[in-house]
Amino acid sequence: MIISWVRTMLGPLSAILDWFSAHPGIITAVLVVWFALYIAGRIQLSRIRQRTAALVVEQSRHELAFDPSISLAALREKLLARWQAEFAGWRYLFVPHKYEFWPVKATPGNVLVKMPFTPEWLHELLTKASVAHPEPPPPPAIPKIKPSPPKAKDAKRENVKRKP
Repeated sequence: MIISWVRTMLGPLSAILDWFSAHPGIITAVLVVWFALYIAGRIQLSRIRQRTAALVVEQSRHELAFDPSISLAALREKLLARWQAEFAGWRYLFVPHKYEFWPVKATPGNVLVKMPFTPEWLHELLTKASVAHPEPPPPPAIPKIKPSPPKAKDAKRENVKRKP
């Protein structure tokens, strides 16, 4: 019943369903190749995260020994420039796209979309690695929303006493 409903929706393109049914091996091979690329991208992204964490901890120790009063934002800028220079030599091919299932080329910009390199992340990473670092950045300000005044109908309902 569902297949007949899908065929009526597809109209003349319902021949695609016939082709899929006649060639399941080809469809399976395409899906297996796509899945292998996706898993390979995930593994590469995991390795990039590990190498980034090691590089950040090592360079942070060096920078904090040189200037212990450096802010996390300034430390992040120095580390980001160093990371981008190092990333060029790492030779990773691709990582998964953030919103789609297709891989994208492993460039610093594409990796930064998948991996946050913020002062908050830096603070968390340095805390886990037991590296003495400056105070964490203040959390982003969340605007307070004032409640709207009650409507006239609601005010009348509040004043009405109900009989038991």
